[in-house]
This record gives sequence, structure tokens and C-alpha cells, in this order.
Amino acid sequence: MAKGRDKKRINWFPGHMARATRELREVRSMIDAIVEVADARLPRASRNPIFLKDTPEKPHLLVLSHADLADPDATKLWLDDFSRQSVTALACDLLNARDIENIRDHLLSIHKPLLEIAQARGRRSRPLRVVVAGVPNTGKSTLINQLVGKRSRNVAARPGVTRKIEWLRSGSELTFLDTPGILPTRIEDEKEGLALAAAGLIDDTLFSVEQVALSLTGHLLKHYPEEMLERYGVSLDPNTGAYLARVEDDSDVDLFPGDVDAAEFIHSDSDLSRRNFNDTDLTRRCADVDDLAHRDDDTTDLGMTFRSMAYRMGCVLSDDKPDIDRMSRVLLSDFRSGRIGRITLEHVSTLSS
Repeated sequence: MAKGRDKKRINWFPGHMARATRELREVRSMIDAIVEVADARLPRASRNPIFLKDTPEKPHLLVLSHADLADPDATKLWLDDFSRQSVTALACDLLNARDIENIRDHLLSIHKPLLEIAQARGRRSRPLRVVVAGVPNTGKSTLINQLVGKRSRNVAARPGVTRKIEWLRSGSELTFLDTPGILPTRIEDEKEGLALAAAGLIDDTLFSVEQVALSLTGHLLKHYPEEMLERYGVSLDPNTGAYLARVEDDSDVDLFPGDVDAAEFIHSDSDLSRRNFNDTDLTRRCADVDDLAHRDDDTTDLGMTFRSMAYRMGCVLSDDKPDIDRMSRVLLSDFRSGRIGRITLEHVSTLSS
């Protein structure tokens, strides 16, 4: 990452988002409740304050999707934190039938007193009108498909697939208003933007894939060193903060050979030891590779660590240099699919400190 970019504002507010924001404001008088879908891996960054600002008087349910991919201990802390703020939140796997029923039951509990009021006034009962909103790719359409009981629309793993507001009926009790993903008009914090990109919640073109992967690597080494050591053979010394790698005891020169099977390298614990990354051979092999970040000591070491991951995972070019682009995509795919483990990118303790 080039110097001076840490304060960069991220603008991604296409026309369909602006139109959906206007339409949402126009129909808010018709809405009985709001379900905001955020990502359990980014419980704060994946929220848009506009949803509370525009409907402050409506019952509000925060659904944290992808809970099956998030760190369960971190998720519990987030749920406790939301509870202290009087925010009703549920952590869910949107493909889990029990989780979907929990959401449905909560909405029906909102509907019940409204039905009683209508009956007391001699009015005809109607379905609860629920708006489902959130930033792109958090799972809004997936949730509606599950609640409606049929595929109400195609669901794609690209931010911003839903382009218009649409009412969808679920039996006689619930009606859902699906909306396009709506980001804040700008994201002030670039670190937050990189985390959103890592989770696939904003357009991949806002950052280079290498930027996103390097930022993710730094977070994983700090918060999930055991998972990183297990899958990629790299870790962070808890005492010194030095970047470490597992290497074969008899490999004195070629520390990160591209022809070594990754699984054998990772799981042969008895044959592995740790060594600081300030190694002459690694420096020689990586010195001519373009930096992924500006050259202060920490980011240079992190860049070298990332290159070692590429060698370890067999992401090597024909000239024996690390294939940074391929390794970046491998890391992001591993994270998004849960192959690294259950990972959270925002922690309550970090944000409150």
C-alpha cells in the first residue's frame, strides 16, 4: 500500500443504491419492522447507519449472517455488546433451518400485538410488512428465499446483485420488501474498507487483490496465529512480534521450495522448527518482487511473510519467483470458504480499546 493512502475515502455508491435509498425512504411509512442483515465476521463495519436513522421508531432485528464462518467466541462477545446497546441481534447461518425459524418466530412475535390491535379496532388483519436491508452481499436475498420458501430470485456471490425494491409474500402473515445492498455514501477508514473487501462485501476493484490479501494476512497473524501456522506454516512470535515460519531442519538454503507438498510441509510437525524471517536466502529470493506495501520494517517483513506463504502453497512462477496474485486469490478463497477456520475481522475488545 502506498504511503498517504491510509486516509483514503472509499466511494462506491452507484445509481441503483441512490435510487434504492430514495425509494426506501418513500415507503417507510408502510413498513412495520426492519431486518438488517450484517456479516458476523464484520459486525460493525458491515452495517449502514441509514437503516436505523430512517426508521428509528420501527422494531429492528439485526441478523448477523455467515455466523458459521465467524469465530464463535468473538460472535458471543458481539451479541453481548449489542444486548448492552439494546439491539436485538441473532447470529445465523442462513442455510440452517433452525436459524431461519428463529428469525421467523421473532418476526411473528412482532406481528402478534399488531394483529391484536387491528382486531380490537375492528380492522381487517394484514401481513407484517418487513423491509430486509443491509450492505451488499450480506445475504439479504438468501434470507428472503429461505423465509418465502422458494427461490424468489437468483442469488449471486457478487456485491449489489439485487437492483430494485420488491415486495415478496410469505404465507398470510409476512410480507418482505427486498432492497439492493446499500453502502454508506463513503467509507472513511481504509482499513475497514480492506476488511469489507476481504469478506467480499464491496467491489473487488476498489483495491488490488494483493492489498486486500496483505491486510488480511496481518490480521490473521495477529489474531489467529495457530490457524496460520497450521495452514500456511507462518506465525507471529507472541513475545517479540517477529514473523516466523516453519522450515525443515535440513533445509539450510532453500527455505521455501515450491516443489514441496504443502500438506506434508504443514503436518510433519516433528520435522519442522521455527526461524525468524530475517533470513539471507529469503531476502535474496524476494528482494526483486514488487512490494505489496510501503517499506517500513513491519510491512516489509509482512510482505516477506506473504511471499513465503506463496512458496509454501506452491504459488510459484516459472522463474521461481512467488506468484503473489495467485497466492492472494488462494488466501481470499480460503478465508471466504472457511478453510482457514472460523475467523472474525472485527473484535469488540479492539474497537473499544
